[in-house]
Amino acid sequence: MEGDPEFLSHLQQLGSEYKRLREQRAAAQELADALDARNSQLVKAHDELARQRVDLLNENRTLIEKLQMTTQEKEALHQQLKQQEEHIQTVQQQLSRQQAAIADAGAQHEAEVCRLQQSIDKAAAAAAAAEKELKQTQHAAAAYKTEAEDVHKKLMDTNNKLKEENKELADLTKELNERNRSLNKKRQDLSDQVKQLQTAHRRSSEEQQQQQQQAQQQLEELRALKQANRSLLAKSKQQQEERQETLRQLRQQLQELQQEQVQQQLLLEKRTQETAAAEAQLQLQQQTAAAQQELLQQQIEQQQQQLRAALAATTKASDNLKTQKARAAEDKEHYEMQLQQLQQVQQQTAAAAAEASKEQQDALRKVEALCNERQRAYEHLEPLVLQGIQRCSSSWRSSGEHEEEEQDQDGGVLAAAAKRAAAAYKQLQEAHESACREGALLQQQLQMLQQQQHRLQRELRMAAEETQAASREKQELAAHYMALAQSVQQLARESEAVGTSCCMLGGLEAKKSPRAAILQPLRLTTQHSPQPQAATEWTPLTARASTADSFTLPSPNDKN
Repeated sequence: MEGDPEFLSHLQQLGSEYKRLREQRAAAQELADALDARNSQLVKAHDELARQRVDLLNENRTLIEKLQMTTQEKEALHQQLKQQEEHIQTVQQQLSRQQAAIADAGAQHEAEVCRLQQSIDKAAAAAAAAEKELKQTQHAAAAYKTEAEDVHKKLMDTNNKLKEENKELADLTKELNERNRSLNKKRQDLSDQVKQLQTAHRRSSEEQQQQQQQAQQQLEELRALKQANRSLLAKSKQQQEERQETLRQLRQQLQELQQEQVQQQLLLEKRTQETAAAEAQLQLQQQTAAAQQELLQQQIEQQQQQLRAALAATTKASDNLKTQKARAAEDKEHYEMQLQQLQQVQQQTAAAAAEASKEQQDALRKVEALCNERQRAYEHLEPLVLQGIQRCSSSWRSSGEHEEEEQDQDGGVLAAAAKRAAAAYKQLQEAHESACREGALLQQQLQMLQQQQHRLQRELRMAAEETQAASREKQELAAHYMALAQSVQQLARESEAVGTSCCMLGGLEAKKSPRAAILQPLRLTTQHSPQPQAATEWTPLTARASTADSFTLPSPNDKN
C-alpha cells in the first residue's frame, strides 16, 4: 500500500487540507481577537458616553440650582423694588406734608405782615390824630413848657433805649447773617453732592434727556421765582423808601411832639409794649423757622443716604448680573464644546460600529466559507478512507500464505496509515465542530455588538436630546438674565429720577425757607423804629436779601 500513488496523493491532499484548515482557524482566531478588541473599544466608548452623560446630568442639575437661585434673587430684587417704591411714596408724602407746612407757614407769615401793616396804618392814623390834637393844643403849649422839657428828657431816654434795642437787633441780624451763611454753605455742599451724583450718572446721558428737560422746566420755574423775588425786593426797597419818608415825617412830628402832654407819653409806653410783644412773636417765628429748616435738612440728608444705599444695591445687583451673564456664557461655550465632542464621539462610534459590522460580516462570510470547505473536505475524505480500508482488507484476504511476512509488514503500514487517517478525520471533524461553535459564538457576539450599538445609538439620541434641552434652558436663562438686567436698569432709572426730584424739591424748600427768615426783620424796622438811627442801621439787609437770589440749583447740564 505504500507504493499506491492514489493513496499517497489522498494522504497529501488530507495533509494540505489540514494545514489550510489550521491556517483558516488561525485567521478566524485573529478575527475573533480583533472583534474582541473592537468590542472592548466599543465598551470603553460606551462607558465614556455614560460618564459624559452623568456629567451632563450633574451640570443640568447645577444649572437648575442656578436657575432656582436666580429666581430667588429676582424675587428678592422685586421685594427690594417694592420696598423702595413704598419708601419713595412715604418720602413723597412727607415732602407734600412739608410743602403744606411751608405753605401754612407762608400764609401765617403773610397774615402777620398784614397785621403789621394794619398796625402801621393805625400808627399813621394816630399820628394824624396827634397832629390835629397838636393844632388844638398849640394855644396851651406855653403853660406846659416846663412839663414838655421833662417829657423831652424822658423821650431822649427812651430814644437811647431804642438805640440800644436797635443795636441788639443789629446783633441779631448778624447772627441771622451767620446762620444764612452756614445755610448757604450747606446748600453749596448739597449742590456739590448733586453735582457728584450728576457726574456719576452722566454716562447714561441718553436716558436722562427727559430728566434734563424736567430740570430745565424746574430751572425756568426757579428763574420765575427769582424774578418774583426780585420784584418783591424792588417792592421792599420802595417800601423802605416810603418808610424812610415816613420816618422823616416822624422826625418832624417828634420835634413837634416834644411839647406833648402826659397822655401822649402813655401812648408811647403802650406802643413800646406792643413793639416788645411783636419782637417776641418775631423771635418765636424765627426760631420755629430755623427748627423747620433743620428738620428739612435732616430729612433731605436721610433721603440722600437712602438713595445712595439704593444706588449701591442696584450697582451690586447689576454687577452680580454681569458676573452671572459671564458665567452663563462660559457655561454655554463649555456645553457647546461638549456637544461638539459628543458629536465627534458619536460619529466615531458610528464609524467604528459600521466598520465592526462590516468586519463581522466579512468574518461570518469567511467562517461560512471555511465551514463549507471543511464539509466538502469531509465529504471528499470519507470515500477515500473507505476505499483505503477496503483495499487493505482485500489485500489481506487475497494474499497467499507464502507472502504473509510481507503482507504483515504492508498491513501494519497500511493499518498505521489508516489509523493516522482516521485520527486526522476525527481531528478534522472536531475542528469542524469547534469552527461551527466559534461561528455560533461569533454570531452571538455580533448580535450582542449590534444590541450594544443600538443601545449606544439610543443613548446618543438621549444625550443629544438632553443637550438640546440644556441649550434651550441656556437660552431661557439668557432671556431671564436679559429681562432681569432690563428690570434692574429700569429700577436704576427710577431711582435716579427720584433722587434728582428729591434733590430739586430739597433745594426749592431750602431756598424758600431762608427767604421768609430774611424778609421778617424788614417788617420789624417799619413798625417799631420811629427814629432816624434805626433806619440807618437796618439798611444793609437789602444786600443780605440778595444772597437768597444768587443761590441757584445746578442743572444736570452743568459741568465741573
